[in-house]
Amino acid sequence: RLWDSVAYETRQSAPHGLRLRLTSGTIYCIKMTSSAYAMRHFINGEEIDSVGVPCDSRETTVPRVQNRVYHFFADSGETGLVLQAANFVHAADASWPPDFYLGTQEDITRQNAVGTALTFFIVGYLLTAFFDHLGLFCLNRKRTTTLIFAVSCLLIALMDKNLILMLFPDYNWFVGIRLEYIVHFSTIAMLVLFFDRLYPGLLNKIAVRAYYALAALYMLLTLVTDTLVITGLLRYFEYVTIVLICYVSIRLAMNLKGGGIGNLLSFLGVLVLGMSAINDILSHLGVRVISPMEGQFFIAPIGMAFFVFCNSMVVSVEYVDTELALVDERRQSETLSTDNAALDRLNILQSDLMRTISHEMRTPLAVIMGFAAITAETARKQGVSDDLANNLDMIATEAERMAALMDEMRP
Repeated sequence: RLWDSVAYETRQSAPHGLRLRLTSGTIYCIKMTSSAYAMRHFINGEEIDSVGVPCDSRETTVPRVQNRVYHFFADSGETGLVLQAANFVHAADASWPPDFYLGTQEDITRQNAVGTALTFFIVGYLLTAFFDHLGLFCLNRKRTTTLIFAVSCLLIALMDKNLILMLFPDYNWFVGIRLEYIVHFSTIAMLVLFFDRLYPGLLNKIAVRAYYALAALYMLLTLVTDTLVITGLLRYFEYVTIVLICYVSIRLAMNLKGGGIGNLLSFLGVLVLGMSAINDILSHLGVRVISPMEGQFFIAPIGMAFFVFCNSMVVSVEYVDTELALVDERRQSETLSTDNAALDRLNILQSDLMRTISHEMRTPLAVIMGFAAITAETARKQGVSDDLANNLDMIATEAERMAALMDEMRP
């Protein structure tokens, strides 16, 4: 029978059938991600794979998600596919069948290669950015924004679901979904913290702290509540995130009038990341705008890579500015040292000059004082004019005062 979307949303376990008219004698491939967290797959009535254990109850169903590629030989004009899907652990999707790719072996192999290469490129780029900025932080512990950005790169890399599925194909679903959500909440909170530290005063402090509190609450609920609860509450967190992305983008756009290549790069990075994140959120809510690239669950990783590139440039520009400031400060310090050395030499010359003048002036002053005193005394004894004697006494007194001044000027 045919079901509409409402029936799918209320049915947690259902089989899906599909008849394909294919060319006989040809090898085909089907590529898909397991449906609704548990799936059993049949081709022409023969069970070929089971991802998890899909059953009719929550107690007996074992959830798991995995990428699968199935090869089969079309030996007749019609091939029958049956998918038994079960979902008792996730609030969305119910028992929807998976999207899948059907093609020749060469087509699917090529598509797998493209998807795997893209995954490793994105994750490799993000991890490289993480180690690069972590190293920059180790060189300068005062630049906490560099450390925050490095942690953000690592968290964004961990958000790539393809990497987890490739490295840990047999992971525990309940542990994996909780780690996935915690990384999701902490990544956005860390990016908000990065912009708040990079541009002080850009974001409203109350709004930022409220978002931190909301992210912490969701992480706590992720640890202590059932997966049906946390996956059902996710959409409300996404609504708030959309508002936050728009708010940060608007504030960065307003900050563009301040000029600077850093402001422009930050705005472009947030704009691309925000648009890709909003697209993925809308897709999760059932509104498909832009389809993801081959081999990817979402398009946000591409936006994240561009975001990391832009903000790596911002951090690099800041380091260049810091280095230029240090070079300028070093140059000014060297100039000041040179000036101080010149002043020290002038002080030494001045001291030597004053010492020489003081030494050379004391002898003639002593002679003047002595002869003036003797002449004044002789003039008084011989009855010469008192004015002459007084003048000679004044000469002796002034010569003595000049000698005292010379002594004070001596260093």
